[in-house]
This record gives sequence, structure tokens and C-alpha cells, in this order.
Amino acid sequence: MDEQTGAIGFLGSDGALYCSRACALRQGTDGDEVDQEEYESLLEGDSLQPGSLCPVCGGEFPVSWPDRQPD
Repeated sequence: MDEQTGAIGFLGSDGALYCSRACALRQGTDGDEVDQEEYESLLEGDSLQPGSLCPVCGGEFPVSWPDRQPD
């Protein structure tokens, strides 16, 4: 059995982070679960749109979005 620990959300194929696969599917997108390590990697690569709430149901993510400092 594959143990899923630390999942913080579900990254949809549209680049948005959802609270669950069900919410992503309601938005018409598919994708995979994201854990804390992958989340941080996505932020560093600018491939994730920052947000603290699920765009479908408004559920909160258990992470904090880092402040971006201008270069």
C-alpha cells in the first residue's frame, strides 16, 4: 500500500492548486496530489499560482505562501 503523507492539495493540469481531486474535477481539470516538498519546488520554479484558498470550494490550504521580495 502506497502511504500518502503530507499531501497539502491537488495540482490541476491548469496550474492551480485545489484542496482535493473532487474540486479539481468540478473545475474541469485533472492532475496529481502535491506534498510540501513538491509545493516548495513548484513555487521556486514559478509554475504555481500562489493562493491560500481552493478556487472551487474556498477550503484553506495548510501552508503559507512566502513573501516575494523584488530583485
